[in-house]
Amino acid sequence: MEEDSRVFINEMQIDISQKRIIKLIEAKTIIKEVIHYDPSKKSKYKTIVNMINEVIMDELEVQETSMQALRQ
Repeated sequence: MEEDSRVFINEMQIDISQKRIIKLIEAKTIIKEVIHYDPSKKSKYKTIVNMINEVIMDELEVQETSMQALRQ
């Protein structure tokens, strides 16, 4: 029973993390479109895009940790 709970929690963490990544990628796409239309703000938007990339990497690490827990 406890093992089933841990498996369920890990699967939910992976699912939530994947949804976050999708939202972040969508935000990044919108920001890149804005950069295209407003080149004067390019450095500011590039900083935001880099921050989003860092969060995506963090989410991928969360997924990896959850997947490793499922394998055990």
